[in-house]
Amino acid sequence: MTDYNQQHSGSEWAIHLTVFILSIAFAIFLTAQIRGTVQSGKTMQWQLSNIDKQIENVKAAEKQADELNQKSEEPVKQAQQLQERFSALLNDVYDLAKDDDDAKKVVQKWKIQRGPDAKDSKDAKSDK
Repeated sequence: MTDYNQQHSGSEWAIHLTVFILSIAFAIFLTAQIRGTVQSGKTMQWQLSNIDKQIENVKAAEKQADELNQKSEEPVKQAQQLQERFSALLNDVYDLAKDDDDAKKVVQKWKIQRGPDAKDSKDAKSDK
């Protein structure tokens, strides 16, 4: 009988040892999975905080762009008005060049010309 007890005793230990090793391996696997999930959660939190910061930066940049756009409206209007004044002045000089010799010299010296789409200043005055 002692042989029978020794055989069972040895095979029981082998079964228990196998189950124990499998349990340890499964516990290590679960621990690794949990740590990976925790690390993924931390990474996602970091990404969310970065996205929030980027959204804030974009909003601030958009606000700055709007402010700059509003500030630049006045100089653009002034430039357009100045261009209109110079165009009117040069049109007057060009019209005077038909009758006045001094105006002809200025037109020739500075090579003042009218564009193909420009109207005569007399036509422009009658339109107003």
